[in-house]
Amino acid sequence: MTPTLANPMQSSPNGGDVRSCCSIINALAVILPDQVTPDSECDVIGVLVDAFPGDARALVSGQCKRHEVDVMLGAVQRWSAGQGWPAWSFRPMHPVPPETAQETISALRAELEVPRTVALCGFAIGPRYICVVQVTNQVVLLRNNGGERRIGLREIETDARWSLEHCWVFRRCD
Repeated sequence: MTPTLANPMQSSPNGGDVRSCCSIINALAVILPDQVTPDSECDVIGVLVDAFPGDARALVSGQCKRHEVDVMLGAVQRWSAGQGWPAWSFRPMHPVPPETAQETISALRAELEVPRTVALCGFAIGPRYICVVQVTNQVVLLRNNGGERRIGLREIETDARWSLEHCWVFRRCD
């Protein structure tokens, strides 16, 4: 049975972790399940922390800016290629005004229908980033260190707290 979290955005039961890094690792674990292990997670966190171009407090609190996440994703992609991991790509799919929430989620749903694809999303509700694994006609499946949680699609599309602000799509290339 999938655990349900009291706070769907909680990265760790203890808090105080490097939330943005954990969310990136969770996304990688979806597309590279054989490569993302407890041992490799430490290495990935090191790569992400070393690449982070901003104030460390933003990294720890999960409040990274888009360009900072772009830098970290590029660094971990280069590192993983050097480790011989399967190729993967990422690309931004941030909402563009005047795109509605329904249009954004619909486009994300189409992306996630491709096997070995996951999205790293930032919603207005914080901390900022969490993995979106699947979007159906009724629910959005979120994943973080504490497990998975389903949020009603109607809530995602209509509740301002769930306004999608940032999105990167990760895809395994083989």
